[in-house]
Amino acid sequence: MRRSSPPEALLQLLPHLSRGPSGDLYASYADFLCPEDCLEDATCAVTGERRPESLYRRIARLDLPGVNILVVRSYQLAAGVGGIRSVDLKRAIDAIRDHKRPFLLATSCRCHAVLTYFVKSIC
Repeated sequence: MRRSSPPEALLQLLPHLSRGPSGDLYASYADFLCPEDCLEDATCAVTGERRPESLYRRIARLDLPGVNILVVRSYQLAAGVGGIRSVDLKRAIDAIRDHKRPFLLATSCRCHAVLTYFVKSIC
């Protein structure tokens, strides 16, 4: 597998999207630094406003023809510490193994996501 540039359409579909040095994309509903102990309640602890649809759900619904979209939900384990369930990671690995199309793989909590776009190499 190798990282690749995502479809341009993706760049318009997610909030506060930025590209990291390794080519990963970062999306966030927040344009501010969130508290490390955020509870991901229905109301944002910083703004006091009702949160929009969970980012992991929004990513899963993206319409990117020809692209497999995989979202691994991340959970807060402690202040500033997130984790993913092994069963979710295994499902993502199995999906990658079973499909040939390009993939958008995201790890995401309610408000933030890291996304990697890649294609399977032909051996």
